[in-house]
Amino acid sequence: METDGLGIGESAEVLGVHPFTLLARAQMDELALVRDNAGEMRVPQEELIRLGEGHTGNHTTTESQRVPTDQELGVTRGLFRKGQRTYHVPGYTKSLSAAEIVAYRKAYAAIGGELELLTDLRQQLRNPNRVTPVGETFVEVPHEGRWNVRGTLLNLGRSDILLCERGDELAVIEKFQPNSTYARTRGTAEILLTGRDAQQLVREFKENAQLTLEFMASNLTAKAQRIIWNEQQAEHPAHVVAAISERCRNAVQETETQTQRQTAARGIRI
Repeated sequence: METDGLGIGESAEVLGVHPFTLLARAQMDELALVRDNAGEMRVPQEELIRLGEGHTGNHTTTESQRVPTDQELGVTRGLFRKGQRTYHVPGYTKSLSAAEIVAYRKAYAAIGGELELLTDLRQQLRNPNRVTPVGETFVEVPHEGRWNVRGTLLNLGRSDILLCERGDELAVIEKFQPNSTYARTRGTAEILLTGRDAQQLVREFKENAQLTLEFMASNLTAKAQRIIWNEQQAEHPAHVVAAISERCRNAVQETETQTQRQTAARGIRI
């Protein structure tokens, strides 16, 4: 049975937010997601309407993406096998056949943009010098009032995640672009975490953010897998799935076992 709704990337485009924002809300139990037949997470239509104040009902998507060049993908040529050229891709020790590399290219074209976003966020988390400070000195949170901005934790492009303070209170707050559909419905800022110890609060945010990145990587693997298994020419689709899975895993450099254990511990609702 096919599942209604849009994929995470498409839903983020509709709402004017980063995919990170939607998956973080799923972790916070504020967004109910469903899986399609391939295991990819999707945002049900009713959730899109709730978050977008009814502005998303007629949205349509296309699956056309530019296929990256082999140089962009890091693909190199290997030896001939059974009279055919073989290929090597980053992070995967086995070689792929000519038919398999076609499937790999198509799958990567579908997830490459989001995978680059994921890699950028991982680098920001590991190196705060890559984070650009926001210019604002305060942020207004609907129904919560004004908070003073103490620092910037993450740049998402369509929002920024800030460390804020008010008296002896501290909060991690996500500030959105005011013209986004999400901000018009939910407000221009939302509190993600609160506390009174800055180091502990930042550490908790980074742990949660790392889990979100792993969630993103797992979802991109499922998205690519659907495309790979539909590519009939691939002799061994499982090889291509393994290669893409390894590339997504390496983007966050965490094992699947760790991801599953942390996800279960935090009780993500699907």
